[in-house]
Amino acid sequence: MGANSYTRGMKNYLFASILLTLGLTAVAGAQFADVAPSHPHASAITYVQDQGIVSGYGDGSFRPDNAINRAEFTKIMIESAFSDAAIARCGVGGIGLSDVQASDWFAPYVCVAKQNGVVGGYPDGTFKGGNNVNYAEAAKIVAETFDVGGGTAGNQWYDVYVSALAAASATPRTGIAPTAQVTRGEVAEMIYQVKGTPTPAPTASSNTANVPALPALPAYTEYTPALLADLQAAGVPFVLNFSASWCPNCLALDKKLQANLSQLPPSTLVLQADYDAEGDLRAEYGVTRQTSGVLFAADGTTQTLNGRLSYDAINDFFLQ
Repeated sequence: MGANSYTRGMKNYLFASILLTLGLTAVAGAQFADVAPSHPHASAITYVQDQGIVSGYGDGSFRPDNAINRAEFTKIMIESAFSDAAIARCGVGGIGLSDVQASDWFAPYVCVAKQNGVVGGYPDGTFKGGNNVNYAEAAKIVAETFDVGGGTAGNQWYDVYVSALAAASATPRTGIAPTAQVTRGEVAEMIYQVKGTPTPAPTASSNTANVPALPALPAYTEYTPALLADLQAAGVPFVLNFSASWCPNCLALDKKLQANLSQLPPSTLVLQADYDAEGDLRAEYGVTRQTSGVLFAADGTTQTLNGRLSYDAINDFFLQ
């Protein structure tokens, strides 16, 4: 699903900075005046509001049935999955879409999306950011951003993405056509279905009697099942890096990590797992290609970067 720099997974569990549309005024701590409990996407809208993913308009409304354009939708997805630093680093000048200029407010987000396979643009080389996003386009962007797999390819380019969201129960409404415009409420619904069941953080009453005492570990060390289990039990953030000796990108990443460990944050801890030998482990975390990694947060949540692990991704993760 594209190469990455925190790439798409780095802030999937830290949504607080995301705004659902450009230029909205935050309405904190209040339910939206135009979202009744009976609205079909009420639960999803409440979720994304509570998570800080969306803000409403200054009049207290959310306008759940309004359409959303491609530029706004791309901004939401990229901010939900990439660090601010990764967005700022993207070279807008080489974006390769004729109607996206470096001065456009959405250019950095489209740049990251284009470089990481989240969007590809139209055959004529344009992005058409002002066009309202349809479900086929939204399904691709959501699936690529959040690594939603399990889709089945068909006669149309979008079949694999639409079927992936269906398999993940993330279809915003029954029978939605690929060409149908997506509403703001439906955007909330898709995010809610993909991300709405986070792993709860441990509480003070959690049983800590069996939490192991961890030895001092090098920043880059070999994976073992026991070590992975101990780190999870101790609530230590770490990255699981799947590497293969036949993979040039993997070798380049390994080399860069080894050469620059002293430049990474002091909390950096990367476990190196053999891509070929750890098939069951790959399957457990949905890894399907080399140069992949899994980010393990201290609260127990995980994010798989499928084919998109990078030095910058690791650095950004431990800077959180």
